[in-house]
Amino acid sequence: GVVAVIGHFNSGCSIPASRLYNDAKIIQISPGSTNPDYTEQGFPHAFRICGRDDQQGAVIATFLHDQLKLTKIAILDDKTTYGEGLATVVKKNFEAKGGTVVMFQGIGKDDRDFRSNIAVVKGSGAEAFVWGGMYSQGGPLCVQLRQAGLNIPFVSDDGCFDQAFVDTVGGTAENVYLSFGQDYH
Repeated sequence: GVVAVIGHFNSGCSIPASRLYNDAKIIQISPGSTNPDYTEQGFPHAFRICGRDDQQGAVIATFLHDQLKLTKIAILDDKTTYGEGLATVVKKNFEAKGGTVVMFQGIGKDDRDFRSNIAVVKGSGAEAFVWGGMYSQGGPLCVQLRQAGLNIPFVSDDGCFDQAFVDTVGGTAENVYLSFGQDYH
């Protein structure tokens, strides 16, 4: 008797579930699935109430290149549909503006030791660091970057727009930027 589902939280769940809901003609409204593939499947019963990664990634790239006037960035993502998808859009848009991506790597979503990635960033000449992923890794990653002496801009997405990220980053939050959609409440 279900006629609608509010969810799922992320693209990795929503995309496969949307096929099932569509076949059953159940409306699906996702509050957090930002990967364009979710709605570009053309399912008439799938809706989102948040922005898309292709929009958010373009905003991040424009901010880095046009506002901060940077030419070289490093990108790390969590290899999820969300994180890698967004990171790829940032890379594509930053390079289209004439910028250089000096590192583009993915890590497992359970990784918490980022020293090898940070070593690559340190040797790359990156002027900013972009994280494509969630706050549970983004917070510790930012802290480890700062502990390694890298005070370059740390830029991430709405996956880090969470109080847990702020609590983890604490006093190392200077020069941290997060992109997210407008909050209407």
